Amino acid sequence: MEGPMKFATGHMESIHDICYDFYGRRLATCSADRSIKVWDLNESGEWVESGGMSGNISNGHIGVVLKVDWAHPEFGTLLASCSEDHTVIVWKEEMCDGGDSRTWVRKADLVDARLGVSDLKFAPHHLGLKLAAGSKDGFVRIYEAADSMKPDHWSLVHEFEGGQRGLEVRCICWNPSRFDTPMIVVGCAKDNEHGDVVHTKSVLVWTYNEPYRKWLPLPILGDCPAGDVWSTCWAPNMGRSHHYIACCSRDVGQHLRLWEIPAGDDMFNPDDDGREVQPVFLVDEAGQTKDSSSQVRRVEWNLSGSTLATSGDDGEVSLWQCDYFSKKWVRVEHHSVSG
Repeated sequence: MEGPMKFATGHMESIHDICYDFYGRRLATCSADRSIKVWDLNESGEWVESGGMSGNISNGHIGVVLKVDWAHPEFGTLLASCSEDHTVIVWKEEMCDGGDSRTWVRKADLVDARLGVSDLKFAPHHLGLKLAAGSKDGFVRIYEAADSMKPDHWSLVHEFEGGQRGLEVRCICWNPSRFDTPMIVVGCAKDNEHGDVVHTKSVLVWTYNEPYRKWLPLPILGDCPAGDVWSTCWAPNMGRSHHYIACCSRDVGQHLRLWEIPAGDDMFNPDDDGREVQPVFLVDEAGQTKDSSSQVRRVEWNLSGSTLATSGDDGEVSLWQCDYFSKKWVRVEHHSVSG
């Protein structure tokens, strides 16, 4: 793995999220300065700004932009963003009238959230053009475009409370497998009003029940974090008999958790006793978890679901893999952003 590539973004305040497109040749960044920028990788291997959306009432969000996500390219060049201003905006890149340049057009505003929207994810493309958004009001909302090729009109098709009452939704991730019923894993955090709530289910799997036409919780994840959950990610499944779900949280000395849950129908009955699946805690080569003074803030899987990438306050990016012989997850690489 090569060292980190650095480039100036021009954002005036801290960057809250970055997201690659499907091909890994484009990058979107969003910031506390209320702007979104899009970058293209040129032939020289440099990231060049190709477009953006400014933060004002006519052109974009009027609050801090928290997350961005690309849609699958079969739906065109679509980008969605969410903000503290309670809104989700869907953007589409279109050719200008002259045909010699491109611009981002604001196609739809989704305004059902009652508080800031913390995270959003487009659904796996086999489910159609759908978008899930998790809000600080504790709800997950799922939208569907009326026409997958014209993302101007969206309908709120499902809404459910993502965690226990008194918890805000912090992060969400779809199950990418086309062989399972639609599923979403939701990570939660305490809200300001209910700061004394004790977490018992801060990470929950939700599954869509077709006969009832509603989303229902699947109580399969055990030993969930007691602290706020920063990020969660469901691994792609390339033929395994199980799924991996990773999360990182505020928990002192236990920042990284990973659950291995059965795939297919076995997921609805984890073992003979019907007990919850317990997680493993990821530790470094010395057998130590992350230092309590630094926290892992993001977890992401590679395309095959075999390598987990983590990043945190210490400025390090780490790669984790499961050792074939010991069946333990070990850190195989780590790189410091500071060089």
